[in-house]
Order: sequence, then C-alpha cells, then structure tokens
Amino acid sequence: MYFQPLKDNAKRLHMYFGKTDDWCPTSFYDDISKCIPEAEAVLCDKGYQHAFIIGYSDEIAGIVYDWLQPDLGNTKSQ
Repeated sequence: MYFQPLKDNAKRLHMYFGKTDDWCPTSFYDDISKCIPEAEAVLCDKGYQHAFIIGYSDEIAGIVYDWLQPDLGNTKSQ
C-alpha cells in the first residue's frame, strides 16, 4: 500500500493543499483525508496559488508557525 509511509508518520505530517492547484488536485487532499485521517491535511480556503511563496510567503509562514507551536512551546511570533 503506497499510503503506509504516510500512515507510519501521520502525527508528524502537516499538509496544505490548494483548491486551484493543477499540480496537486483536490482529489489528493480527499484521498489523504480519507485514508489517513490522523494526519493534518488542510484544503486552502484563502485562494493561494501553487507558487504561494511568490505572493503569500508571510501567510504560509504564519500557518507553518501555528502548526509548530505545540513543539516550540510558548515562543512569540516575530
């Protein structure tokens, strides 16, 4: 099963899928969410494009920061 490596590491995974991303269609999000519900998979509701780093790097950095908070402790965002 090709999902096994993802299942084995599900608690370490945070995946962010775009709604308008032809490189990674929403069916990937649907499959991951269905087969590995314990992994954190998010379907973007903000309209970020595939090349988010060009126009939305600060926003994505904020999302990643929030994901890391439980592991980082009580540090403050800069």
